[in-house]
Amino acid sequence: MSGLQEPSFEQLAVRAVEYATKRGADEAAATVRKGRSISVQYRDGDLELLREAQSSALSIFLFVDNRYSSHSTCDLRPTTLDGFIDHAIELTRLLGQDPCRRLADPKLYEGRPDDDLEIWDPAYQDLDPERRKALAREAEAVARANEGPIISATGSYTDQQSVMTRVHSNGFSGAQRGTQFWVGAEVSVRDAGERRPEDWHFAGSRRISMLPSPAEVGSQAAKRAVARMGQKKLSSGETRVLVDSRAAGRLVGALVGAMSGAALQQKRSFLLDRLGQRIASPLLTLIDDPLLPGGFGSRHFDSDGISSRRRRLIGEGVLEEYLLDVYYALKLGAEPTGGGTSNLVFSGGEHDVAGLAKEMGSGIYVTGILGGNTDGTTGDFSHGIVGFEVSGGSIKGPVGEMNITGTHADLWDRLIAVGNDPYPYSANRVPSLLFDSVAVSGA
Repeated sequence: MSGLQEPSFEQLAVRAVEYATKRGADEAAATVRKGRSISVQYRDGDLELLREAQSSALSIFLFVDNRYSSHSTCDLRPTTLDGFIDHAIELTRLLGQDPCRRLADPKLYEGRPDDDLEIWDPAYQDLDPERRKALAREAEAVARANEGPIISATGSYTDQQSVMTRVHSNGFSGAQRGTQFWVGAEVSVRDAGERRPEDWHFAGSRRISMLPSPAEVGSQAAKRAVARMGQKKLSSGETRVLVDSRAAGRLVGALVGAMSGAALQQKRSFLLDRLGQRIASPLLTLIDDPLLPGGFGSRHFDSDGISSRRRRLIGEGVLEEYLLDVYYALKLGAEPTGGGTSNLVFSGGEHDVAGLAKEMGSGIYVTGILGGNTDGTTGDFSHGIVGFEVSGGSIKGPVGEMNITGTHADLWDRLIAVGNDPYPYSANRVPSLLFDSVAVSGA
């Protein structure tokens, strides 16, 4: 872990764990984090926001007589940590017992990869306030200068760095550091009837050299907002629906959420008892890849200390693995697989949005999913949508004030094409997805 954090961080974590076990904890874990975030925002030519936030914290996780609790403090002075931990142990002893609360089996710590995840950028240290302001200012200025009845434009820039070390009393020790850089723009325009459509575009990267230009981001935000002028409703009915890569993550999130140990153990999952069964079209293959270079979710280990591995969650429509952390695996009498996802990757198709629109013929191209809800137990969903009509294989005028409804248990079986355009600015690298016969309500 040399060079990954301040030398005192690992020492603090080790000391906290050793002290907790000496004071009566059967097991203990500690995490020490330090982070810094700087944000700049311009609105309509004026500097609106300039903010820096820094934080340091130690979190202690205690397992005492089959009882569990977690506690955090921002006071990292060794002279005060002893009292903090003593009090935390006393509070833990007041809780009810839960024998499924324990650290991971040390065998799950084995085989930790050491790949360079490319999530830390040394150039972060060279950034100065003027460059940060220039990036936000350019995004706003280009967005505001685009053609169209633009009412307001905002440009923003944010960067973050984080350092973390974690220690367990049963042998785990690990550290990770990372950086992120983001530039974005939001634009509102004047439409008929005093309507004010708005849209946005944000881009991010682990390394600032890979960040798209602010001019490109600002221009995209303005074009997206102007394209939403003149929205209309289409008739209700069942139709093909093409969901843009930027919006499709909302649907995938509901599917992945149903794989979680918490949802399964509490019987709030429409995927309960479906392991090894086909739950989607054979076109759907979903992989969790924690070792993706530059990924926003890349990591060498998860929050239980389980060593990262590439895993196929869904293979050609068949559910192959649940997301089980140590706690819920014990609750379910299963082996831990790792709770939560890192970077979600789809086996891509051959076409971009234009190619998928040509393949679908007619229907709706959804570029935004607005609100709505999903029932995790049944899979039923209802979401507001905005987007464009597709006719004759071409994308036409904008549509809005419409909804899509259905159930995820049925929707994924209706997947008929997967795009080759995974969304790059998220840990969920979801491509555009084409579904057949989706219920749409409109005029």
